[in-house]
Amino acid sequence: FESAGAVNVPRSVSIDGTLPGAGLRGIDIASGVNNVSLAGGGSIRNPGMQGIRFNGSSTNSLVHGFTITAAGMTGIKFAPGTYTGTRAIGNSIDGAGLSTYGFRLNDALGLSIGGGLLGDGNRVTGAYQGMYATGNLTGTSMMGNLFIANTSAVILDSVTGLGFGSGNQVRSSTAFGMYVAGVSTGMRIEGNTLVENPVGVYLDFARGVTIRDNVMVRNAAQGLFATGTCTDTVVVDNSIFGGGGVGLYGMYLAGARGMTIGGAGGGNDIAGTTQGLFAFGTLTGTVIADNLIEQNETGMVLFGARDLTVNAGNRIRSNTAWGLFGTGDCAGTTVLANTIQSNRAGIYLSAVTGITVGTETAGTGNTISANQFGLFASGVSTGTSVLGNTITGNVTNITVDPTAATTGTFQAT
Repeated sequence: FESAGAVNVPRSVSIDGTLPGAGLRGIDIASGVNNVSLAGGGSIRNPGMQGIRFNGSSTNSLVHGFTITAAGMTGIKFAPGTYTGTRAIGNSIDGAGLSTYGFRLNDALGLSIGGGLLGDGNRVTGAYQGMYATGNLTGTSMMGNLFIANTSAVILDSVTGLGFGSGNQVRSSTAFGMYVAGVSTGMRIEGNTLVENPVGVYLDFARGVTIRDNVMVRNAAQGLFATGTCTDTVVVDNSIFGGGGVGLYGMYLAGARGMTIGGAGGGNDIAGTTQGLFAFGTLTGTVIADNLIEQNETGMVLFGARDLTVNAGNRIRSNTAWGLFGTGDCAGTTVLANTIQSNRAGIYLSAVTGITVGTETAGTGNTISANQFGLFASGVSTGTSVLGNTITGNVTNITVDPTAATTGTFQAT
């Protein structure tokens, strides 16, 4: 459709890209064509490039009820433009292992993909990337969609303003459930379910995104992985479960800087993994607060984790091995005002240097109780300080070997 004030296609259409004379696109809508109603749906098979392409702004348009199979590149593409009032609902895109993208969005403003009513959600499967989006997506929302059995379900590359949620399901990808990179100011990932992907959410230098109230279950490697500068990225109110011993890490922080993980009234729940939260590298500006980390093998591992703040109300409990395990160079990392209880060992420090666990200032000490070992420390502990904690009610409250005792500072009781 190259020009029109309105286009109405109320009946089902059938397009086969393998037939003689077929174009590269099943349906192609030029920029500036508004009020396009493709309400009757239909089938588009084997288009050379896109099943449906919007080549620029199109307001108050509708794409509904299409089954798009084996597109050469993209199921449905929205090129840069304004799409206020435009909806893509109730469509099924099957890449059949051939399509690069299910949906592709580039600087698409005001668009709705899926919705909150029964039948509004789109289904995307068999694509290399179920959805790829980049640029300014202010006013664009994605709700109630199912991304299943794609290589990576959702790729968000320097996306600002997008609302991803609620009710999207991201399942059974072979690489990433969601991959988020670059400046992501104003983007919200809220109220979604991510199940049985290798990685639920992967944050790669993702700055300014809010990840809230999602459920991440049985993601094999990590529920959430973060690396690089992630300034102003907030991860709150999420539930991360391994389930049946599937999840290796609940959260994995690889030098992720500037993040907020949890906080007063907004803590994350992490359970059923091998290691609830694993951190290493320089993590300047990252704060972990008010989270519940329970029923993992080890609650938290600080493996050469520097400049990390583990403060204010984390509850680390009922983990079968260690509540908190620290080793390596942890200079500048503080562990203050947390509750660590009912683990095999509350805190195990193995040749860890530079960490501060509690201080003698009121309100900064950790409460360590009902563990088999409250505090166990061994090896060279230069610059490590463990003071002002309440360590009581454990089978053995404090064990510090001679090397640790002579190289670090440890409270006696």
